[in-house]
Amino acid sequence: VTETQFMGRTVVFISPDSDNLSVLEAAIKAPDRENFVDSLANHARFKYEPGEIREIAFLETGSRAAATTTTTPGQIGDG
Repeated sequence: VTETQFMGRTVVFISPDSDNLSVLEAAIKAPDRENFVDSLANHARFKYEPGEIREIAFLETGSRAAATTTTTPGQIGDG
């Protein structure tokens, strides 16, 4: 639903733990359909540290979107 309701907008996901976000990132960054399930099974490689902020930008590359990540370490409330 998120991809259809907020297409072209900046969306912020906030989660109480790393698993929700790492599974989402693994799904987004799966290299292709054949490796999708394997990517989800290995989502721990995208583990988030407490308070970590990541921007995932989508770039059109031919027939599929590629995702790039920018990581900003820090704690919530850092000024």
